[in-house]
Amino acid sequence: MLIRHIHGLFQKMLLLLIPAMILASCGSSPATLPARSHTNGSGKAISPTAGDTARSTTTTIGALGAAAPSQPGPMAILPSGRLLVTDPALNEIFMQLQNGSFEVIAGNGVGSFYGDGGPAQKASLHSPEGLAVGQHGTIYVADSGNLRIRAISTSGVIRTIAGNGEEPASHNAIAIGANATATAIGHPIAVTTGPKGSVYFAAAHSVFKLTSNGKLQVEVGPNTLDSFSSTFPVVQACMPISLAVSSNDNLYINCSDPYAMVEMTANGLFHYLGPVRPHDAFATLVRSQSGGVMAVNGAAIEHFDSAGHEVVSNFISFRLPSGELFWPQGIAEGIHGSLYLDQDGIAGIGPPAILKRTLLGAVDVLWSNAGHWLG
Repeated sequence: MLIRHIHGLFQKMLLLLIPAMILASCGSSPATLPARSHTNGSGKAISPTAGDTARSTTTTIGALGAAAPSQPGPMAILPSGRLLVTDPALNEIFMQLQNGSFEVIAGNGVGSFYGDGGPAQKASLHSPEGLAVGQHGTIYVADSGNLRIRAISTSGVIRTIAGNGEEPASHNAIAIGANATATAIGHPIAVTTGPKGSVYFAAAHSVFKLTSNGKLQVEVGPNTLDSFSSTFPVVQACMPISLAVSSNDNLYINCSDPYAMVEMTANGLFHYLGPVRPHDAFATLVRSQSGGVMAVNGAAIEHFDSAGHEVVSNFISFRLPSGELFWPQGIAEGIHGSLYLDQDGIAGIGPPAILKRTLLGAVDVLWSNAGHWLG
């Protein structure tokens, strides 16, 4: 939660500096997972800001009533194309249906630890801060408040795959090769998957990889960063807050305190992708269909190719029908190239909202809570 508020302070300052510009591009379809309650509602069209002339058609998709997320967080896309979105405030994970409404597919709304080995929609989550989907449809959750990484099978059963619910004695106390479910990992902030199915997560100022036999492998830790920081001192204090893995298994890490982007190649070489620019105050990373990585950086979407070269930077800013500003924090790319974006409403920039832009330029408000800012 502290990271979200820091993010908000940066965004408020950037509103005075960066003009509203353009969006970029991500798709959606169907999937099968058990669900809890759902409610239909009426959607609202989005109004582009001045300077945004790239729009073609703007259509409407149903928004939510009772089952709406109150604070949309990290998003992911199922192999079927359906959108998933976490809600750390409600301790739930939602899935969008074809008619535009959402269903709760994980979490019973109670912020605690409960339900391993049973249906995910009856289990308890606690401030889920990270979300990823494996190539075969398994959902991975950084269950931050429960100090665990949990997995939801395609049949809807939830289980813990890393973490024992405790804080580690120190950032260096997590042993390489330790049994993942018996190890204290602290509060995981992010989780992602590699192109070959490997699972990575950020916790305890480190990045870990889960081996196929359930052991922990430290990919990037304090000692690793120490050896790298002689050339780039800013990286030494890196606290990983977002992760993505490119198609060639290069690991991208967004750091806070200080803000920096780092790439670790598949053969263990580090590349510092440069100091953060003013609009790079906070980045959410996701692997793109092109094999590279996309990052939401304040008022821009950065695109990196699989070799770590920045290929395009699109400035983005929109206004909802209510006139309130939309600056994305979360990002996901659909199977047909549509781009999903959300903001949680905490930063005081605008209300909670989830948007989608298709490759044809249509912009849909999937859900918004206009007028209900959370900070």
